[in-house]
Amino acid sequence: MIRLSNACTSFETREICEEIIKKFHGQPIGEEGLLLQVRYADTPAQKDLKKITTERRQFRTNEYNVGAYGDPTVIALSPVLRSPVLPRMAQIARHLPQSRIAGSWKGESPSSTGY
Repeated sequence: MIRLSNACTSFETREICEEIIKKFHGQPIGEEGLLLQVRYADTPAQKDLKKITTERRQFRTNEYNVGAYGDPTVIALSPVLRSPVLPRMAQIARHLPQSRIAGSWKGESPSSTGY
C-alpha cells in the first residue's frame, strides 16, 4: 500500500474548496480507518510560527536534559549501563545531591535512625 503524507491541490473558487473540505475532511480511509485530514495550507506566517515553536521546544528539552543528566559532553563519555535490572532507587539516587543520599528525607543522620 502506498501512503501519502500530504498533497496539495488548487481549485477555481474558494466555495469549491470549502465544499471539498466539508465533504472529505474526517472521512475514514484504508483498512485501518484512519481519518483523512483536508484543510487549507499553512500561510507563511503559520509555517514560521511552527518552526519557531519547534526550535523553542527543542531548546527547553535540551535545557531540561542538561539539568537532569548533566553536561551533554560528559553524558556522551559516560559508560552505558547495560543492565536493565538496575534498581529504581539506585537510578534515583544518582540524581540526588550527596547530602540527601547520606541521610533520610527528614534530615536525620543514618546513626540516629538505627541503620
